Amino acid sequence: MKFIRFNANPKNWKTGDCVVRALSVATQQTWEETYKELCEIGAKKCRMPNDDQSFEAFLKQKGFMQMKQEKDENGNWLDVEQLIDAHPDDILVIRVARHLTVAIKGVLIDTWNCGCSKTGRFYVKMIPDALEGDIIRYLQFLEENRMIVKRRL
Repeated sequence: MKFIRFNANPKNWKTGDCVVRALSVATQQTWEETYKELCEIGAKKCRMPNDDQSFEAFLKQKGFMQMKQEKDENGNWLDVEQLIDAHPDDILVIRVARHLTVAIKGVLIDTWNCGCSKTGRFYVKMIPDALEGDIIRYLQFLEENRMIVKRRL
């Protein structure tokens, strides 16, 4: 599994908006477009934009299918890296404890590497052959614009 550290938030915030960040990357929309759509859905449902019902309705509108948690051959829940490896050609929106993350074509894209986290249910969208080139260009864009992590001395 490859990992790209990327923050879709235009102000570079890293907490409280993982749903918006993940969904904007998964749909190749801006953070602002995604936030507005989630707010509209949330208002119709009388829910917050990052509520499960709001973001699940958003994903359904965008052509994602909800999937149940997957287990390995020993009956253990898969972690993020294992799930991504099992679905290398798709777009995945993955629930982990108190977080939502995204993977595109085997690449985890987030502000932190949650590859070791156990997965909850997830959402999948297959990439049509006609969009393969667009998706690869999008991944190149994310790689070129990845976050530079500043370390304390």
